[in-house]
Amino acid sequence: MGKIYKQARTSFTLNNFTASQQGAVTRLVPNAPECHHLFGYESQGAVDPSEFFYDLRRLVAQGDISSAVRFCLPDHEEEFHFLSNGFILQLFRDVRPALMRGSYYSEQWISLRVFMQGKPKESFNESLPFDCAAQCTFLNFGQGLRYTYDMVDLGNHSSVHLVFKPEQLARFVAPAHRHYIQLLATNADAHKLQDHLLVVPLTADIYRLAREILDLTSDNPFYHFHTESRSLELLTQAIRSLYVDNLSSVGSVRLNQRDIQKLEALKARLHSDYAESFTLDDLSRWVGFNRRKLTEGFKALYGVTVNEYLLSQRMTNARLLLREGAAVSEVSEQVGYTGSSSFGKAFKRYFGTTPKESRQLL
Repeated sequence: MGKIYKQARTSFTLNNFTASQQGAVTRLVPNAPECHHLFGYESQGAVDPSEFFYDLRRLVAQGDISSAVRFCLPDHEEEFHFLSNGFILQLFRDVRPALMRGSYYSEQWISLRVFMQGKPKESFNESLPFDCAAQCTFLNFGQGLRYTYDMVDLGNHSSVHLVFKPEQLARFVAPAHRHYIQLLATNADAHKLQDHLLVVPLTADIYRLAREILDLTSDNPFYHFHTESRSLELLTQAIRSLYVDNLSSVGSVRLNQRDIQKLEALKARLHSDYAESFTLDDLSRWVGFNRRKLTEGFKALYGVTVNEYLLSQRMTNARLLLREGAAVSEVSEQVGYTGSSSFGKAFKRYFGTTPKESRQLL
């Protein structure tokens, strides 16, 4: 893998796209229907994405587009966020690309990737393919190496990519602690895959943050702020997870994909069967975890405890039933309380009003 490719140049112009604003995001639709690739119309053409990023940043600075740009290509959509710290966030939200394959050269970019579903085929210089099953990785693209990807026949795909240069990351880390990020900036031109790909142990915090980023909608008035803050927190959690043995207090339970699937099934059950009487021991047996893993994993993944989530489902549905005119005693029973008194106290603690007062307000 010793060959260093000459970097091609590309120029991005808005003349090739029709632009419109959707909330906080600028939507760009290509005028040419054969455009299936952001770095040029020829999907196999290897180019330098640095020029593409530079051109987009210039357009953002000029006010021609917002700092969040969504490209609406014929077979998929992908979104770029140009963050204030110089980092670039790339998002794929449940896309099914049919024609997306290509390659490009890199100028020492590093990408934190969290794959929520579906993973592309990847290789360096067409001679070093890698098929890593890990959901979370740091990828060091090297200097002047040709990176190739293939997302054809991938199926549904969702992923978060935070792209940056080593020197950008170093600005956020105190000199005394920069050894924690040293692996991300070294051996960039090495010929071994392990020098380019760092597997990050997936924690519930990483999964939750990636999910929150993907679930944010552009009509949220704080879309840019939430996206940027969660992106930095995601990077922090990934570095903490990577160097967990070197940190004194991580406080994040580790979950594999199977664990996450079990917790998602549990959340779905609580969402639909909120009127049932559950204990933590019951739920632990149902999901196959001990109590500690259940409580810490659920809180880390969803930001609330099991009991808090169950209570929110009961109270939300209780208010809907009251709005529909159901009697307080009926509502109490339907949301899992044995008496109107205990239900009324719980309702007032949650909403600040009694059920009857709440109905009058509705």
